Amino acid sequence: MFFRFNFFGIIWAVIILFLTLTPGADMPYTDIWSLFRFDRFAHLFVFAILVLLLTVGFRKQYSFHLLRNNNVRIALGVSVLYGITLELLQGAIPGRSLELIDFVANTLGSLGGTGIYFLIYKL
Repeated sequence: MFFRFNFFGIIWAVIILFLTLTPGADMPYTDIWSLFRFDRFAHLFVFAILVLLLTVGFRKQYSFHLLRNNNVRIALGVSVLYGITLELLQGAIPGRSLELIDFVANTLGSLGGTGIYFLIYKL
């Protein structure tokens, strides 16, 4: 039953993997300020959705009680560690670079997804 409830979270993580490892020249660039480029908002968005999907999936599954009882903490931890891993992978790929601000955007997106979860399910 774990995969039944976490299917969308796993698929979303794979989509993030492909999007993150796409060459940076293919991403649109906004010329406002470097902190507000399109990819920063993309990082925020995709990691917020990832945490939301993982948290709900962990909560609904009943195969692993630890995941069910600590769904928010584990989903947030998995998302942040996934963001770190992807940034390290980007540093090893030609045409991509490891950027601290992307890691910050991933983490802020993860925290934002946690906030959205609490707004939807805990009010």
